[in-house]
Order: sequence, then structure tokens, then C-alpha cells
Amino acid sequence: MDLFTPIVDQEKLHPSFQSIACERNRYALDVLQDWARGFQDRDSKFVKEFQTSFEPAFWELYLHAILKHFQLAVDFQHNRPDFVVTSPYEFSMEATVALNDTRTTPIHRQTAEDIPDDLNKFNEEAIVRLSNSFSSKLEKYRNSYSSLGHVRDKPFVLALAPFDRPFANLQAQRTIEALLFGYYVDEEAYIKEGDYSEQPKDQIIERVLKHNGAPVTVGLFNSDVAKEISAVVFNPTATWGKALALSQDPASHSVFTAVSLNVSGSIPHKITLPKASYMEHLIDGLRVYHNPHASYPLPTDIFRNYRVFQTYWDHKEGDWVYEQNDGQLLFRNVQTLIKQC
Repeated sequence: MDLFTPIVDQEKLHPSFQSIACERNRYALDVLQDWARGFQDRDSKFVKEFQTSFEPAFWELYLHAILKHFQLAVDFQHNRPDFVVTSPYEFSMEATVALNDTRTTPIHRQTAEDIPDDLNKFNEEAIVRLSNSFSSKLEKYRNSYSSLGHVRDKPFVLALAPFDRPFANLQAQRTIEALLFGYYVDEEAYIKEGDYSEQPKDQIIERVLKHNGAPVTVGLFNSDVAKEISAVVFNPTATWGKALALSQDPASHSVFTAVSLNVSGSIPHKITLPKASYMEHLIDGLRVYHNPHASYPLPTDIFRNYRVFQTYWDHKEGDWVYEQNDGQLLFRNVQTLIKQC
């Protein structure tokens, strides 16, 4: 599957695709081609969608690479949902992304002026966008997927990624944990207090507000309101920066800043390194949130890896389990000097 030879007119190409095609970093493009190896374009539209919409197709390629990494066999004879896994476990996975609305700047137009000056406002708006994507796919499952023989009576996983605004990766895990569990950390207050010796104070929220004041309910995994969704897979670091990080470019002009979990203190680990010294894995940043009220629970050992954050309810012990390890990637930013087209 040739992803990079344009098959539509220039004016129809997505700006993000134009950017990587212009840069033509063959090492990073090879990463995407590797992700795509074995992927079957069932409706002969994927390459066009990759070139014209980019982020949803990019996320789908990443998920395909993840499934290959965990040696999960996908049956491509079904055209929906996106991935039907048949071995060694049976479950289906639907990919979706949160994109900008008409009021917000698309992620590909990111400039330094877009750095948020209020993290709470930034996160609240991002939660709304994630909620819209979540709700849309939940409705799709109920009205369509649930009746399919290869989906029915099996776990259904929603794979969700944030591409809804410039610097969307600053969300890290804050927004998805608020949406699913109502768990939120007010980082603005933490920064203003200036006491970094303690962990930032958490709070439980029940709703956020849209720009028009309409409430959006959060804590979707705190009851059976979304019992059809067995788990949510999330990775805010699955961006073009991931491809650059995994590439074998011997003359890269990229500099990486990464923030990772520090299990021993309140201040996370932070590094800034040139590409030659920076290491990152395909599954770094991956997070799996299991729904304790799922009609068909997803086995917790499918994505288990010390690099992967995972949380689930242990019904035997009556408590939450958090599989988190020192060094798990939370955030990554990359700056690259590229030529102008």
C-alpha cells in the first residue's frame, strides 16, 4: 500500500500530509509503512483518507501496529468495526479521534501563540471534544455494530486519540480520566500554590460545560451508562512525533522533550535530548482504561506491559488496580528544523 504518492489534487491534500510529504523524511515515512504492513484496505478508500483527512487514518495505522506488536490476529474480511481480533482473544476495536470544531484552531495550524494560558479551560474544552467522539461511537455500536455476529457477545474496545486543538498532547491523561471516571487534577491551582513537594490535589467532577453553557456528563465508567464499551485505549503521544522518535534517521535535526512518570515523587522525570540520544518505543504512552461495568469485560493481560498504563477494577479484592511503572511516558514534544516547500 503506497501511502505517500498523492492520488488526489494538490488542493485536496490535508495540510499535515502535505507537510510530511514535503519534508520527505524517508526514515519516518518508513515507520508508517511498517505500521501499514499487513493492513488491508477493505473499501479501497484508506489511502485517500490518509491523504485528505490524515489524523483518523494515522491513528488507525498506529493501532494496527499496536495489535501487531501484541501478536493479535486481525480478521480483515469484515469491514466494520475497524479491527476484529480473533486470536488469541476475540474482541473488536473501533478507532476514533477528537477533532477541532468550527470555533477552534485545527492542530496542524499550531503556533507558539496557541500555548494555553489556562489549563483548566483548555482541558474542559478538550473533554467536551472527547465526549462527542465517545458518544458518537457508543451510539454507532448500539445502532449498528451490536447486531453483527462477529461483534455480538464479545468485548468492544474504543480506541480514542486527541487531535482537537494545537498542543493537544498537553492533555496527557487528564482529559480522558475526567471523561471516564470524573477524576481531575487542577494543575492551575497546583502551579499557583508553588508547593511541588506534594502531589497535586485531585477532585471528582460530575460535568463540564460546553461553550454555550450546556452541561456534559463525565464519569462514564462510574456506572453502567456505557456498559457496551469494554475499555478505552488512549495514547496522546501517538502523533507524527512518534514516527520521528522511532525512525532510524542518522542525521536527524529533531530535539525531543519527554515527561514520564515518577512513582517516587510529585515531580515527573523530564529529559530534552537530540534524536541521536533519544529512545522511545512504539507502545510508550499507551493507556488502557477498563470499564468495571462492561457487559463483556476485556481481559487485562492483552495489553499488559511495563511500558503501558492500565487500570481496572479487581472484583475479588473490591478495589482498583493501577498498573503504572516508573518512566511510563506521559508527554512528548519534538522540535525539528525542516526546509520550506
